[in-house]
Amino acid sequence: MLGSQADTLYYYSTDLRIEGLSARNTKYKISAQYPVFTNMDEFHKHNLEKYTYELMSEILLHHILENDKIDFGNDIVALANAVMQDWLSKDAYNSVYRMEDSICVEIVLNSEITTFKVSHWGDWSGAHGYYTENYYMLDKNLHPIEHTSIINPNKLSQFNTLLMNEFDHKKYDHRVYDERWLLNPDMYALTREGLVVIYYGSSTVEGNPQTLIPIEKIKDVLTQY
Repeated sequence: MLGSQADTLYYYSTDLRIEGLSARNTKYKISAQYPVFTNMDEFHKHNLEKYTYELMSEILLHHILENDKIDFGNDIVALANAVMQDWLSKDAYNSVYRMEDSICVEIVLNSEITTFKVSHWGDWSGAHGYYTENYYMLDKNLHPIEHTSIINPNKLSQFNTLLMNEFDHKKYDHRVYDERWLLNPDMYALTREGLVVIYYGSSTVEGNPQTLIPIEKIKDVLTQY
């Protein structure tokens, strides 16, 4: 399941870059990277494209007022163009000296389970930019998988031991990460390299502390799909 089987999907990545110039002659920018699927039946292709679009729109649609939102028909380019048009047409944005969104949707596991990683960097003239990293898993029928379901309930003790032992305290030294914190991650997901475990930090500087538990250590505690 973790990188040992042949890929179940065929796809390539495409890049999108849109730039606009505001009334103050400052550049607004939207950049995106996302998978384009091929060599599969139309039903699965449509559902994967729809899912990718939903991951992108969850981020980009926040920039469009409710009254301006329309059905973009899973068209990511049209959605990104609409956001740029909205930025350039609204008086509220004319005083903003920087607007930038950078989104990357990539497949980090392509087997019985398909895992999408969504990385988002936003900079909207605040004191700090805003970065998020999220993972989403689908089964072979393209149904969402709750992250807690991939851990064998009979192996929770072993899993908790891994969470405690694999976290690199030297890498994340902004504060003390105690047992209660380490045993309650916000998210984890299967990747080609193993299990990535994400914790949300308490500040922008802290970021998103995370652990990667290697394949050889995590495989024994997984539920088999």
